[in-house]
Amino acid sequence: MRKINLWLVVLAMLCLGLSGCQSTNKPKSNTAPSTTIKSNKYSTQDLQKRYDRICDQVMQPITAIYYSATTAELQKQAKTNLAKLDAINLELQNNTTTPELTQALQHYVTTAKSVLTAINKNDGKTYSTATKAFSTETSSIAGKYFQNQMPTSMTKYIKQTAKSSTTSSSAQ
Repeated sequence: MRKINLWLVVLAMLCLGLSGCQSTNKPKSNTAPSTTIKSNKYSTQDLQKRYDRICDQVMQPITAIYYSATTAELQKQAKTNLAKLDAINLELQNNTTTPELTQALQHYVTTAKSVLTAINKNDGKTYSTATKAFSTETSSIAGKYFQNQMPTSMTKYIKQTAKSSTTSSSAQ
């Protein structure tokens, strides 16, 4: 009887020992990892904030040009701001509300990117054309969707350039 008990104890210990050594890793699946698509539900006010941010990304280097920044500084800023515009555009692509305004803002991102690309390439002719298109689109979106409320960065730039052109005109 003792031998049977001894064998049962040995067998039980062996089973416990082997079960403790089992791998906890799950077998790999042949399926690709799942991707979660995030959808955003932005209100008109949320979209207006993105409109302002898009404008800010363009107005920063335009203001720097006005204050005579170096080409290297402008190119660095343009490159950084292009990446920010890509992030904003991704947010807009995932928006599920107000499709007409969302599409208008996505087009606005494209127009803004053309200004920054012209700055980055130091292309004066394209820059001139792109900034005119950007200014027109900024006004159009403000009028159609935001009760003619322009982004602060655009308003500040317009006031600053108007003030200094008035000052230089009166000094002559």
